[in-house]
Amino acid sequence: MGKRKKDGQSPVDEDRKQPGSIIVFDNSCFCRLASTYSVTCLYMTNKMDHAERLFRHHLTPSLRTMNCYDSAPEIYSSLLRYPQIISVILYSFSFKALLEKHDKNFDTFRKLLLWHTVGSFVSQMYFSFLALPVSYLPLPFYRCAGFLMYFNVPGVLVMNLELIFITHSALSIVELLRYRLEAARPDQSKFDPVKILIYLFRLNLIIIFLFLTGSTPHAIKKQSEYKTGLISSNLFLFNIVSCDNVFVFPPITDSQYLTMLCSICSVTTTTLFLVIISVITIPFRLHALKKTASKKTIEVQKMFFVSVVLQALINSLFFIFPVSEFLKYAFQKDSSESSFQFIYVLMPYHGTAATFVMICFTRPVREKIIGYFKCEWKNKVASRKNVSQTLG
Repeated sequence: MGKRKKDGQSPVDEDRKQPGSIIVFDNSCFCRLASTYSVTCLYMTNKMDHAERLFRHHLTPSLRTMNCYDSAPEIYSSLLRYPQIISVILYSFSFKALLEKHDKNFDTFRKLLLWHTVGSFVSQMYFSFLALPVSYLPLPFYRCAGFLMYFNVPGVLVMNLELIFITHSALSIVELLRYRLEAARPDQSKFDPVKILIYLFRLNLIIIFLFLTGSTPHAIKKQSEYKTGLISSNLFLFNIVSCDNVFVFPPITDSQYLTMLCSICSVTTTTLFLVIISVITIPFRLHALKKTASKKTIEVQKMFFVSVVLQALINSLFFIFPVSEFLKYAFQKDSSESSFQFIYVLMPYHGTAATFVMICFTRPVREKIIGYFKCEWKNKVASRKNVSQTLG
Protein backbone atom coordinates (compact mmCIF):
# COMPACT_ATOMS: atom_id res chain seq x y z
CA MET A 1 0.00 0.00 0.00
CA GLY A 2 2.97 2.35 0.48
CA LYS A 3 3.96 4.52 3.40
CA ARG A 4 1.46 7.00 4.74
CA LYS A 5 2.32 10.66 5.08
CA LYS A 6 2.57 12.42 8.41
CA ASP A 7 -0.94 13.85 8.14
CA GLY A 8 -2.39 10.39 7.64
CA GLN A 9 -3.09 10.77 3.91
CA SER A 10 -2.02 7.94 1.65
CA PRO A 11 -0.59 8.32 -1.85
CA VAL A 12 -3.75 6.68 -3.15
CA ASP A 13 -5.93 9.41 -1.61
CA GLU A 14 -3.64 12.02 -3.08
CA ASP A 15 -3.91 10.48 -6.54
CA ARG A 16 -7.68 10.35 -6.31
CA LYS A 17 -7.79 14.14 -6.01
CA GLN A 18 -5.95 14.65 -9.29
CA PRO A 19 -8.36 14.93 -12.28
CA GLY A 20 -7.57 12.66 -15.15
CA SER A 21 -5.28 10.32 -13.15
CA ILE A 22 -5.61 6.54 -13.06
CA ILE A 23 -6.30 5.08 -9.62
CA VAL A 24 -3.79 2.37 -8.70
CA PHE A 25 -2.43 1.05 -5.45
CA ASP A 26 1.29 1.37 -6.08
CA ASN A 27 3.73 4.05 -7.09
CA SER A 28 5.11 2.29 -10.12
CA CYS A 29 6.55 4.10 -13.11
CA PHE A 30 3.66 2.84 -15.23
CA CYS A 31 1.19 4.60 -12.94
CA ARG A 32 2.89 7.97 -13.32
CA LEU A 33 3.23 7.62 -17.11
CA ALA A 34 -0.44 6.70 -17.48
CA SER A 35 -1.50 9.64 -15.33
CA THR A 36 0.61 12.05 -17.35
CA TYR A 37 -0.76 10.62 -20.61
CA SER A 38 -4.37 11.01 -19.51
CA VAL A 39 -3.84 14.64 -18.49
CA THR A 40 -2.06 15.34 -21.79
CA CYS A 41 -4.96 13.90 -23.77
CA LEU A 42 -7.39 16.00 -21.78
CA TYR A 43 -5.52 19.21 -22.66
CA MET A 44 -5.00 18.24 -26.30
CA THR A 45 -8.72 17.68 -26.79
CA ASN A 46 -9.53 20.99 -25.10
CA LYS A 47 -6.73 23.15 -26.55
CA MET A 48 -8.93 26.14 -27.24
CA ASP A 49 -10.52 25.99 -23.78
CA HIS A 50 -7.08 25.79 -22.20
CA ALA A 51 -5.86 28.80 -24.18
CA GLU A 52 -8.93 30.77 -23.17
CA ARG A 53 -8.44 29.80 -19.50
CA LEU A 54 -4.87 31.03 -19.62
CA PHE A 55 -6.02 34.23 -21.32
CA ARG A 56 -8.65 34.86 -18.68
CA HIS A 57 -6.21 34.10 -15.88
CA HIS A 58 -3.73 36.71 -17.08
CA LEU A 59 -5.94 39.38 -18.65
CA THR A 60 -9.32 39.13 -16.94
CA PRO A 61 -8.39 41.70 -14.27
CA SER A 62 -7.40 44.27 -16.89
CA LEU A 63 -10.47 43.58 -19.04
CA ARG A 64 -12.75 44.01 -16.03
CA THR A 65 -11.48 47.54 -15.44
CA MET A 66 -10.92 48.52 -19.08
CA ASN A 67 -13.13 51.24 -20.55
CA CYS A 68 -13.97 52.32 -24.08
CA TYR A 69 -11.28 54.99 -24.27
CA ASP A 70 -8.25 53.12 -22.91
CA SER A 71 -5.10 53.53 -24.98
CA ALA A 72 -3.59 50.71 -27.02
CA PRO A 73 -0.59 48.82 -25.56
CA GLU A 74 2.40 51.14 -25.61
CA ILE A 75 4.72 48.85 -27.59
CA TYR A 76 2.06 48.21 -30.23
CA SER A 77 1.11 51.86 -30.67
CA SER A 78 4.78 52.86 -30.79
CA LEU A 79 5.47 50.36 -33.58
CA LEU A 80 2.59 51.78 -35.57
CA ARG A 81 3.24 55.47 -34.98
CA TYR A 82 6.87 56.42 -34.41
CA PRO A 83 8.27 54.82 -37.62
CA GLN A 84 5.75 56.95 -39.53
CA ILE A 85 8.31 59.77 -39.36
CA ILE A 86 10.38 57.90 -41.96
CA SER A 87 7.24 57.10 -43.95
CA VAL A 88 6.14 60.76 -44.05
CA ILE A 89 9.60 61.80 -45.32
CA LEU A 90 9.43 59.20 -48.12
CA TYR A 91 5.89 60.20 -49.05
CA SER A 92 6.78 63.92 -49.03
CA PHE A 93 9.63 63.47 -51.49
CA SER A 94 7.47 61.18 -53.65
CA PHE A 95 4.57 63.65 -53.78
CA LYS A 96 6.89 66.53 -54.62
CA ALA A 97 8.67 64.59 -57.37
CA LEU A 98 5.46 63.24 -58.92
CA LEU A 99 3.77 66.65 -58.89
CA GLU A 100 6.74 68.53 -60.35
CA LYS A 101 7.91 65.98 -62.93
CA HIS A 102 6.24 66.93 -66.21
CA ASP A 103 7.05 64.73 -69.17
CA LYS A 104 4.75 63.91 -72.06
CA ASN A 105 5.78 60.24 -72.12
CA PHE A 106 5.56 59.94 -68.34
CA ASP A 107 2.40 61.96 -67.67
CA THR A 108 -0.28 59.23 -67.56
CA PHE A 109 1.90 56.82 -65.63
CA ARG A 110 2.87 59.65 -63.26
CA LYS A 111 -0.80 60.34 -62.46
CA LEU A 112 -1.43 56.65 -61.77
CA LEU A 113 1.61 56.50 -59.48
CA LEU A 114 0.43 59.64 -57.68
CA TRP A 115 -3.04 58.13 -57.21
CA HIS A 116 -1.56 54.91 -55.80
CA THR A 117 0.85 56.77 -53.50
CA VAL A 118 -1.84 59.10 -52.13
CA GLY A 119 -4.10 56.11 -51.46
CA SER A 120 -1.30 54.26 -49.66
CA PHE A 121 -0.54 57.31 -47.52
CA VAL A 122 -4.19 57.84 -46.50
CA SER A 123 -4.58 54.12 -45.76
CA GLN A 124 -1.42 54.11 -43.65
CA MET A 125 -2.49 57.11 -41.60
CA TYR A 126 -5.94 55.58 -41.10
CA PHE A 127 -4.61 52.26 -39.77
CA SER A 128 -1.91 53.84 -37.59
CA PHE A 129 -3.70 56.85 -36.10
CA LEU A 130 -7.47 56.74 -36.69
CA ALA A 131 -8.28 53.03 -36.32
CA LEU A 132 -5.33 51.49 -34.41
CA PRO A 133 -7.14 48.13 -34.00
CA VAL A 134 -6.24 46.07 -30.91
CA SER A 135 -6.93 42.31 -30.84
CA TYR A 136 -7.99 40.32 -27.76
CA LEU A 137 -7.86 36.78 -29.14
CA PRO A 138 -8.74 34.06 -28.34
CA LEU A 139 -11.77 36.11 -27.31
CA PRO A 140 -13.47 36.96 -30.64
CA PHE A 141 -13.38 40.76 -30.69
CA TYR A 142 -11.13 43.69 -31.39
CA ARG A 143 -11.28 47.34 -30.39
CA CYS A 144 -10.59 50.57 -32.25
CA ALA A 145 -8.02 52.35 -30.04
CA GLY A 146 -7.21 55.22 -32.42
CA PHE A 147 -8.63 58.73 -32.56
CA LEU A 148 -11.95 57.44 -33.93
CA MET A 149 -12.79 55.88 -30.56
CA TYR A 150 -13.25 59.36 -29.07
CA PHE A 151 -16.09 59.93 -31.56
CA ASN A 152 -17.78 56.58 -30.75
CA VAL A 153 -17.47 55.39 -34.35
CA PRO A 154 -19.03 51.89 -34.56
CA GLY A 155 -16.59 49.00 -34.86
CA VAL A 156 -18.41 47.76 -37.97
CA LEU A 157 -17.78 51.06 -39.74
CA VAL A 158 -14.11 50.98 -38.72
CA MET A 159 -13.79 47.46 -40.16
CA ASN A 160 -15.61 48.40 -43.38
CA LEU A 161 -13.32 51.38 -43.93
CA GLU A 162 -10.32 49.09 -43.48
CA LEU A 163 -11.69 46.81 -46.20
CA ILE A 164 -12.37 49.75 -48.51
CA PHE A 165 -8.77 50.95 -48.14
CA ILE A 166 -7.48 47.44 -48.87
CA THR A 167 -9.60 47.17 -52.02
CA HIS A 168 -8.56 50.68 -53.08
CA SER A 169 -4.88 49.71 -52.87
CA ALA A 170 -5.63 46.63 -54.95
CA LEU A 171 -7.52 48.72 -57.53
CA SER A 172 -4.72 51.27 -57.95
CA ILE A 173 -2.05 48.60 -58.35
CA VAL A 174 -4.21 46.71 -60.87
CA GLU A 175 -4.66 49.92 -62.89
CA LEU A 176 -0.88 50.38 -62.91
CA LEU A 177 -0.47 46.84 -64.20
CA ARG A 178 -3.16 47.41 -66.83
CA TYR A 179 -1.42 50.52 -68.09
CA ARG A 180 1.93 48.75 -68.35
CA LEU A 181 0.36 45.78 -70.15
CA GLU A 182 -1.31 48.06 -72.68
CA ALA A 183 1.83 50.14 -73.19
CA ALA A 184 3.85 47.00 -73.91
CA ARG A 185 1.33 45.62 -76.41
CA PRO A 186 2.71 45.76 -79.97
CA ASP A 187 -0.66 45.80 -81.76
CA GLN A 188 -3.15 48.08 -80.03
CA SER A 189 -5.94 47.12 -82.43
CA LYS A 190 -6.12 43.49 -81.27
CA PHE A 191 -8.37 42.53 -78.37
CA ASP A 192 -6.55 41.83 -75.12
CA PRO A 193 -8.16 39.03 -73.01
CA VAL A 194 -6.62 40.51 -69.85
CA LYS A 195 -9.12 43.38 -70.21
CA ILE A 196 -11.98 41.00 -69.36
CA LEU A 197 -10.33 40.12 -66.06
CA ILE A 198 -9.72 43.79 -65.27
CA TYR A 199 -13.34 44.71 -66.08
CA LEU A 200 -14.57 41.90 -63.82
CA PHE A 201 -12.20 43.11 -61.11
CA ARG A 202 -13.61 46.64 -61.33
CA LEU A 203 -17.17 45.29 -61.22
CA ASN A 204 -16.29 43.21 -58.16
CA LEU A 205 -14.93 46.29 -56.36
CA ILE A 206 -18.09 48.28 -57.15
CA ILE A 207 -20.24 45.46 -55.74
CA ILE A 208 -18.05 45.25 -52.61
CA PHE A 209 -18.31 48.99 -52.02
CA LEU A 210 -22.10 49.05 -52.49
CA PHE A 211 -22.53 45.98 -50.29
CA LEU A 212 -20.37 47.34 -47.46
CA THR A 213 -22.06 50.74 -47.44
CA GLY A 214 -25.58 49.35 -47.87
CA SER A 215 -25.32 46.62 -45.24
CA THR A 216 -23.62 48.71 -42.54
CA PRO A 217 -26.87 49.63 -40.64
CA HIS A 218 -27.94 45.97 -40.59
CA ALA A 219 -24.45 44.87 -39.50
CA ILE A 220 -24.50 47.35 -36.59
CA LYS A 221 -27.79 45.82 -35.37
CA LYS A 222 -26.34 42.31 -35.66
CA GLN A 223 -23.31 43.43 -33.65
CA SER A 224 -25.64 44.19 -30.74
CA GLU A 225 -26.80 40.55 -30.81
CA TYR A 226 -23.25 39.19 -31.00
CA LYS A 227 -22.12 41.45 -28.16
CA THR A 228 -25.03 40.32 -25.99
CA GLY A 229 -24.17 36.67 -26.65
CA LEU A 230 -20.48 37.20 -25.88
CA ILE A 231 -21.23 39.10 -22.65
CA SER A 232 -23.73 36.47 -21.47
CA SER A 233 -21.00 33.81 -21.55
CA ASN A 234 -18.24 36.15 -20.35
CA LEU A 235 -19.74 38.57 -17.83
CA PHE A 236 -16.35 40.11 -17.05
CA LEU A 237 -16.32 41.55 -20.61
CA PHE A 238 -19.34 43.79 -20.08
CA ASN A 239 -17.39 47.06 -19.68
CA ILE A 240 -15.31 46.63 -22.82
CA VAL A 241 -17.53 44.67 -25.25
CA SER A 242 -20.50 47.02 -24.78
CA CYS A 243 -18.43 49.89 -26.24
CA ASP A 244 -19.37 51.25 -29.67
CA ASN A 245 -15.79 51.02 -30.92
CA VAL A 246 -15.62 47.23 -30.36
CA PHE A 247 -16.14 44.80 -33.24
CA VAL A 248 -17.16 41.22 -32.40
CA PHE A 249 -16.17 38.68 -35.05
CA PRO A 250 -19.43 37.15 -36.34
CA PRO A 251 -19.87 33.41 -36.96
CA ILE A 252 -18.97 32.16 -40.41
CA THR A 253 -22.70 31.69 -41.11
CA ASP A 254 -23.25 35.46 -40.96
CA SER A 255 -24.07 36.53 -44.53
CA GLN A 256 -22.25 39.85 -44.45
CA TYR A 257 -19.14 38.41 -42.80
CA LEU A 258 -19.01 35.51 -45.28
CA THR A 259 -19.49 37.87 -48.22
CA MET A 260 -16.77 40.13 -46.87
CA LEU A 261 -14.31 37.22 -46.59
CA CYS A 262 -15.13 35.98 -50.09
CA SER A 263 -14.75 39.49 -51.51
CA ILE A 264 -11.36 40.07 -49.90
CA CYS A 265 -10.19 36.65 -51.08
CA SER A 266 -11.30 37.40 -54.64
CA VAL A 267 -9.59 40.81 -54.62
CA THR A 268 -6.32 39.40 -53.28
CA THR A 269 -6.39 36.40 -55.63
CA THR A 270 -7.17 38.51 -58.70
CA THR A 271 -4.41 41.00 -57.89
CA LEU A 272 -1.86 38.22 -57.44
CA PHE A 273 -3.08 36.52 -60.63
CA LEU A 274 -2.63 39.75 -62.61
CA VAL A 275 0.88 40.10 -61.19
CA ILE A 276 1.70 36.58 -62.40
CA ILE A 277 0.18 37.31 -65.83
CA SER A 278 2.23 40.50 -66.08
CA VAL A 279 5.46 38.75 -65.13
CA ILE A 280 4.83 36.05 -67.74
CA THR A 281 3.45 38.10 -70.65
CA ILE A 282 5.21 41.48 -70.54
CA PRO A 283 8.67 40.08 -71.48
CA PHE A 284 7.09 38.52 -74.59
CA ARG A 285 5.27 41.77 -75.36
CA LEU A 286 8.48 43.75 -75.02
CA HIS A 287 10.26 41.32 -77.32
CA ALA A 288 7.52 41.76 -79.94
CA LEU A 289 7.68 45.54 -79.43
CA LYS A 290 11.31 45.60 -80.60
CA LYS A 291 10.08 45.40 -84.20
CA THR A 292 8.36 48.80 -84.02
CA ALA A 293 9.92 50.66 -81.06
CA SER A 294 13.38 52.10 -80.47
CA LYS A 295 15.90 50.64 -78.06
CA LYS A 296 15.43 53.58 -75.67
CA THR A 297 11.66 53.01 -75.60
CA ILE A 298 12.19 49.34 -74.78
CA GLU A 299 14.53 50.24 -71.90
CA VAL A 300 12.01 52.71 -70.49
CA GLN A 301 9.24 50.11 -70.72
CA LYS A 302 11.43 47.56 -68.90
CA MET A 303 12.20 50.04 -66.15
CA PHE A 304 8.52 50.89 -65.60
CA PHE A 305 7.60 47.21 -65.78
CA VAL A 306 10.07 46.24 -63.02
CA SER A 307 8.87 49.13 -60.82
CA VAL A 308 5.18 48.23 -61.12
CA VAL A 309 5.65 44.48 -60.68
CA LEU A 310 7.73 44.95 -57.53
CA GLN A 311 5.14 47.34 -56.09
CA ALA A 312 2.37 44.89 -56.96
CA LEU A 313 4.24 41.99 -55.35
CA ILE A 314 4.76 43.99 -52.16
CA ASN A 315 1.07 44.93 -51.99
CA SER A 316 -0.01 41.34 -52.67
CA LEU A 317 2.33 39.79 -50.12
CA PHE A 318 1.46 42.34 -47.46
CA PHE A 319 -2.24 41.46 -47.91
CA ILE A 320 -1.95 37.68 -48.35
CA PHE A 321 -0.76 37.12 -44.79
CA PRO A 322 -3.53 39.19 -43.12
CA VAL A 323 -6.21 37.60 -45.29
CA SER A 324 -4.90 34.10 -44.50
CA GLU A 325 -4.99 34.90 -40.76
CA PHE A 326 -8.60 36.12 -41.02
CA LEU A 327 -9.58 32.95 -42.89
CA LYS A 328 -7.72 30.77 -40.41
CA TYR A 329 -9.59 32.32 -37.51
CA ALA A 330 -12.95 32.38 -39.33
CA PHE A 331 -12.91 28.65 -40.15
CA GLN A 332 -10.78 27.13 -37.38
CA LYS A 333 -11.08 29.67 -34.53
CA ASP A 334 -7.41 28.91 -33.96
CA SER A 335 -5.22 32.00 -34.00
CA SER A 336 -3.15 33.86 -31.45
CA GLU A 337 -3.38 37.44 -30.28
CA SER A 338 0.26 38.08 -31.21
CA SER A 339 -0.23 36.98 -34.83
CA PHE A 340 -3.26 39.25 -35.23
CA GLN A 341 -1.41 42.21 -33.72
CA PHE A 342 1.47 41.47 -36.08
CA ILE A 343 -0.74 41.66 -39.16
CA TYR A 344 -2.10 45.01 -37.99
CA VAL A 345 1.48 46.25 -37.70
CA LEU A 346 2.32 44.79 -41.10
CA MET A 347 -0.61 46.13 -43.11
CA PRO A 348 0.04 49.90 -42.86
CA TYR A 349 3.68 49.65 -43.90
CA HIS A 350 2.96 48.10 -47.29
CA GLY A 351 2.61 51.67 -48.56
CA THR A 352 6.02 52.68 -47.22
CA ALA A 353 7.66 49.61 -48.77
CA ALA A 354 5.94 50.17 -52.13
CA THR A 355 6.86 53.88 -52.13
CA PHE A 356 10.50 53.03 -51.42
CA VAL A 357 10.50 50.57 -54.33
CA MET A 358 8.89 53.18 -56.60
CA ILE A 359 11.62 55.71 -55.76
CA CYS A 360 14.40 53.18 -56.33
CA PHE A 361 13.14 51.66 -59.59
CA THR A 362 11.29 54.54 -61.29
CA ARG A 363 14.09 56.60 -62.84
CA PRO A 364 12.23 59.91 -63.39
CA VAL A 365 11.13 59.97 -59.74
CA ARG A 366 14.54 58.85 -58.49
CA GLU A 367 16.40 61.46 -60.54
CA LYS A 368 14.02 64.20 -59.41
CA ILE A 369 14.55 63.36 -55.72
CA ILE A 370 18.34 63.10 -56.15
CA GLY A 371 18.18 66.50 -57.85
CA TYR A 372 16.67 68.01 -54.71
CA PHE A 373 19.66 66.93 -52.64
CA LYS A 374 22.13 68.08 -55.30
CA CYS A 375 20.43 71.46 -55.52
CA GLU A 376 20.45 71.80 -51.74
CA TRP A 377 24.15 70.87 -51.64
CA LYS A 378 25.00 73.41 -54.35
CA ASN A 379 23.10 76.12 -52.49
CA LYS A 380 25.03 75.37 -49.31
CA VAL A 381 28.38 75.45 -51.15
CA ALA A 382 27.45 78.72 -52.87
CA SER A 383 26.38 80.32 -49.58
CA ARG A 384 29.65 79.27 -47.95
CA LYS A 385 31.62 80.83 -50.81
CA ASN A 386 29.66 84.06 -50.48
CA VAL A 387 30.32 84.14 -46.74
CA SER A 388 34.05 83.50 -47.22
CA GLN A 389 34.28 86.19 -49.93
CA THR A 390 32.45 88.67 -47.69
CA LEU A 391 34.75 87.94 -44.76
CA GLY A 392 37.81 88.08 -47.03
